[in-house]
Amino acid sequence: MPSKASIEIRKTIVKDELNEDTPLPIERQAWEEAVLKTPLPAGIELENEHIGNVPCLWIRDEQCLKGCAIIYVHGGGLIVGSAITTRELGARLTKNFHIPVLVVDYRLAPENPYPAALEDVKTVYRELIKQRYKPEQLIFGGDSSGGGLALAAILALRDEGVCLPSSIFLISPVVDLTCSGETMITRADVDPFTSQEVLIHCAQLYAQGADINSPSISPLFAEMLDLPPMLIQVGDHEILLSDSVRLAEKVNRAGSVATLKVWDTMWHVWHAYTGLPEADEAIEEIRDFVSSQ
Repeated sequence: MPSKASIEIRKTIVKDELNEDTPLPIERQAWEEAVLKTPLPAGIELENEHIGNVPCLWIRDEQCLKGCAIIYVHGGGLIVGSAITTRELGARLTKNFHIPVLVVDYRLAPENPYPAALEDVKTVYRELIKQRYKPEQLIFGGDSSGGGLALAAILALRDEGVCLPSSIFLISPVVDLTCSGETMITRADVDPFTSQEVLIHCAQLYAQGADINSPSISPLFAEMLDLPPMLIQVGDHEILLSDSVRLAEKVNRAGSVATLKVWDTMWHVWHAYTGLPEADEAIEEIRDFVSSQ
């Protein structure tokens, strides 16, 4: 049964629609301004840093453990979103895990199409393991299109012979930019958040002529050998449900380990809603997974 808060919050969600009348810079600014109105938990410290010339945001609290970190890749269809739009969720992750969260402020399309964002995430990881951390001290995380980008980066790093992080958690990941999963149709009427039309539009702006079937764009189509343990969380009411189901099946068939958690009645990246009990419970589930690794 959904919580009372879930029922009320769901009534306020405005479904994404394709609206090319609003310039992307205006859309990006509006999202950041809205997020900045939400206060951060007490004791959170923010620090901007360029890592390998990529802007990033450190999110820490006073109890953060040393010698480990979460590299977090934000969502936004690869065309909007930033470290600012992710800082409140990142702060709750930090508070719950007592692990520093580093949000990668990767370059956005269409100004910077594929592979700019992918290269930025890879650069940050390479710099961290070169200068500060061992791979096993790092955890990758990401939501929505950022989840797919995080996975694409790990696959590319693996193919380049780079040692991989200890684990990865993905929240409502977009891993098939062809948008061909069956739940694009079967969940269309119950998904309150996004639409296939918007996802296809974002994919086209990101790829800009590159092959969307390429594993570095749609990581679902990659070989899944030799990956770190993976947690995938997705809502049962998401049109993106098929992305997570197919990913988990493929990872496990390849001999890697993926744990799939499908949350009843939940929508896309419900973790982002402060005060939602299901969000708190999902974050605790991630914490338990990360701790077990």
